[in-house]
Amino acid sequence: MTGTSQGNAHPEPASTLPHNTILDRSPSTRHTPISDDEWAHAVQQATENVTRIETLNRTSNQRGNSWSLPIPDGTYSRTPTWTSRTHWQHQVRTLLNSPTGTKLCTNHTISTEVVFAVAVIHASLAESATGRSVTASRETIAHRAGVSASTVKRARRVLTALGVAVELVRGRYLSRLEAMAAESHHGPLSVTIR
Repeated sequence: MTGTSQGNAHPEPASTLPHNTILDRSPSTRHTPISDDEWAHAVQQATENVTRIETLNRTSNQRGNSWSLPIPDGTYSRTPTWTSRTHWQHQVRTLLNSPTGTKLCTNHTISTEVVFAVAVIHASLAESATGRSVTASRETIAHRAGVSASTVKRARRVLTALGVAVELVRGRYLSRLEAMAAESHHGPLSVTIR
């Protein structure tokens, strides 16, 4: 008998069998095929996006496994480079131990040791020849240095005030085109579930 269930004193008002919504669609809910003009327009837009993506990756000088935001023209010419990672770290240590460095650390409520630890992580992520192109997020640097993201922000303020760090482009969420360029450069993002 339809709508009854063995052992249930209150029968279901309708069938308990699964209902197939795919086969039961009315013609009005089915997708209509696109026209040749719509298809041609979609292909043209996709081709233009591929060209934009390739141009963005080529002109923004992408390198390695990381994609970085494009640097405005002329910015690098005003930014000094380091002579070596070791020399830069020695400079940072000397400046942090100076009266100016300790005062800056006190003003930003951070220890010189923590600022130095954050500086070392930045140095390890920089392009070895120039000390440029640190593209890691605050969270990545915080994780590697064993501190919080807000501590990284404070440490960066000290490093900037000492003149040993320069922010060329502020990190932000990528536009749709930039996200596609990043995926084109290093492949789709993978998600690790722990």
